[in-house]
Amino acid sequence: MPPTPRSRVCRVEDHDDALRLWRAAGPAPGPLVHIDAHPDFEWVDPDGFINIANFLCAAWHEGLIRDVYWIVPDASWTASARRRALIDYTSDILSRYPGRRRSPRITPHEAAWRLPGGRVSIRPLSRLPVLRRPVRLSVDTDFLLIDRVPDVFEEPRCTLPWCVPAQLAARLAGRGWQVESAVIASSVRGGYTPLRWKYLGDELAERLSGALKAERESWWARHYEARVALVERRLDDAAQAYEDMLARHPDHAPSLFGLGEVLAAQGRGPAARAAYAHACALDGAYRLSQDSTALAYFRSGDLALTEQECAWRLAREPDDPLAWYVRGAVAAKERRWADAVAWLQRAVERDGTLLDGYAELGRALEALGRIEEAITAYEQTLRLGLQPAATYDDRFIATNACLPHRVGPDHFQIHRRLAVLYAQAHRPGDAAMSERFWHAAAQLAGAAR
Repeated sequence: MPPTPRSRVCRVEDHDDALRLWRAAGPAPGPLVHIDAHPDFEWVDPDGFINIANFLCAAWHEGLIRDVYWIVPDASWTASARRRALIDYTSDILSRYPGRRRSPRITPHEAAWRLPGGRVSIRPLSRLPVLRRPVRLSVDTDFLLIDRVPDVFEEPRCTLPWCVPAQLAARLAGRGWQVESAVIASSVRGGYTPLRWKYLGDELAERLSGALKAERESWWARHYEARVALVERRLDDAAQAYEDMLARHPDHAPSLFGLGEVLAAQGRGPAARAAYAHACALDGAYRLSQDSTALAYFRSGDLALTEQECAWRLAREPDDPLAWYVRGAVAAKERRWADAVAWLQRAVERDGTLLDGYAELGRALEALGRIEEAITAYEQTLRLGLQPAATYDDRFIATNACLPHRVGPDHFQIHRRLAVLYAQAHRPGDAAMSERFWHAAAQLAGAAR
């Protein structure tokens, strides 16, 4: 860049927090450059529910932004099939905006759409535009870790960043933009940036602020070396790197968190928990309750990484309900029903509002033929669905709106299962009631279609 005296760098957790900052600052003086693996401009009505997927549309409604450059990972653009899918995906999103539906203008380095009073453009990082007006930056840390725009079937994740903060900052500096302000989102709570990589946003903020000194340059390089060593399971090298950094800065939360991971991988549970507790005391954002990486690995189907993540979590926090829940879900997926029951029971003992845990526990108990216990677990799931309880989906969909309660995604399927189980338990009245609930839901679903 470097930033001008007017520029400022703000850190947020959820990306839709940027909307609050832009409202305070007023309309952007020039284009918004949105550097993210996700578009975040899905259509929302002016009085609709704002979240991380649509906050840019809300900003557009309010006149805070007009021209948007969505900068995508290079791999989303260099492969022709992915580029075509990306353009079709964006065209579908923008077709919901008012005005005539026009085909995008496509060049080898850009796809651009006209909107009433503005423009949306897609470019890869390797082809940043030349901009003469002041720029407002919007950066999601997950951009560094997701090397192509996800499709409906995948959320691609890199074991190591495909682009590190030094590279991104150098690319931005090379364009010579006048940066009015920059917002950097961590997106840990949303499940997009693993907690161990949250520090990438800290480093990027330091680089974009223009405050990075030579000593800090080597510091961040050393930190990255430690993470690479940990990923490659060179545990002694990783431990040495973190200990070297902590000898110079004993209260550096990312280094303490990383050291805790190393110690956990070495089987040194008490020392790992001490390092983790110290990191959390310095920076509460490092609490495991903010991190859904284990859940994301499980949903991606990588059960080996899921188990590894759960083991690390439990070494640092033995009472972590998410880790026990995910371990139970893995066991259920592999039909290890006894393990699933044992681990899911631990999860619900530690979090009595865990709607997901009771539902999964009911399935495992049912598979083992423990009918009365399965009925009890399913009934608790239904009770929680009518109270201010949340599913893990709710907890890790980052949004600034409060959800008073949510009916679980399998709520009415559970009524169907209960109908069967009540019949097996010789409770015909309850079986008939659950069957009526199930049929009513099926009829409503058919009417909705």
